[in-house]
Amino acid sequence: MKATVYFTSSRTPKYMYRYSLQARFDRMLREFDLKKRLEKKEISLLKMHMGNPGANQTVRPSYVGQVARAVKEAGALPVVTDAMRISPYQYLTVANNIGYNFSTLGCPVVIADGLFGRDSVLVPAGELLQEISIASAIYDATSMIVLTHAKGHILAGFAGSLKHVSMGGTAQNPRHGGWKHGRGKMHADWSADSRIEWDAAKCTLCMACVTTCPLDMISVKEKTIVINHEDCVRCGRCARVCEEQALTAPITFDYFVKAVAEGAMAVLRTFAAGKVVYINFLLDMQPECDCLFAHDNPVVPNIGIMMSDDPVALDTATLDRIAMEKPCPNSLAEDLEIPAGTDVFQALKGIDTRAILRECERLGLGTSEYEVIEIG
Repeated sequence: MKATVYFTSSRTPKYMYRYSLQARFDRMLREFDLKKRLEKKEISLLKMHMGNPGANQTVRPSYVGQVARAVKEAGALPVVTDAMRISPYQYLTVANNIGYNFSTLGCPVVIADGLFGRDSVLVPAGELLQEISIASAIYDATSMIVLTHAKGHILAGFAGSLKHVSMGGTAQNPRHGGWKHGRGKMHADWSADSRIEWDAAKCTLCMACVTTCPLDMISVKEKTIVINHEDCVRCGRCARVCEEQALTAPITFDYFVKAVAEGAMAVLRTFAAGKVVYINFLLDMQPECDCLFAHDNPVVPNIGIMMSDDPVALDTATLDRIAMEKPCPNSLAEDLEIPAGTDVFQALKGIDTRAILRECERLGLGTSEYEVIEIG
């Protein structure tokens, strides 16, 4: 059976409020009818990435506020959340500066794995991961609406709802077992002594890796790069910004694809069927993840907003729509002369952007077959 994907375009045919994206998004939320999925006074998480210092092209607060109001109208209690990315205190400060706060959204904003990023629950995962730590607020919640900023990604090629649920729902710094029981085990083979490798001969001590590490795991002592391998989560951002290629991350694509799919499965298994809804915002689609400390110009034009209760169908529909667009001028896509009608993110990264989707479909998390209902 085909899944249903709702879509509304960012194009405005007339300069009247009823034709605005904001008004049409409200109609989409009403059409989806959250009352059928949410209980009275149920705490419903609005799961989203809340940005980074220098990276604020995330889901716009006005749209997040619309979802929060729709949850309230359904009788439930919205709470915006994400698991630790940078230190939780800094993350909440960044979120507030971007506009994710009670005053703007009309609901609380919390870190799902606590003020120190250590509040989590160890749950069974798949054959590869075996078990993984889920952020406590996500584990305990009974419903969740996943708000995803569609964009590129250093490892996945494309960051949609499935990658978001997996890596954003798992704890980064779990109390039990360190990186080998948290998000880090999706980055690198947890069963081996996988670690970031430094090549002193190539290094110029430019300090890019030191300033980019989100957890301050890298320092310089006596002209030597020192990495705290015990607590490093193997995210690879340091290697991504090293222009001299003096750092190598222990990440293989096949392992990452399977690990992310199993992580998504582990997170979603904590919810009853029909209690998770997914919304992809095809706006400000930059070439890199919001986890980095800067953003670039969008590589494709704004397209609109998509919504479904099937994450595989939603991410498939998102990539299909992106492939219909012409790459943006004054962007990395133009620099690389990527032609129209191309999966831009796959062309940018040289990565199969649908590999995670296929693996998630194999695990039974959804279907790639879909039909679109357009909201005008």
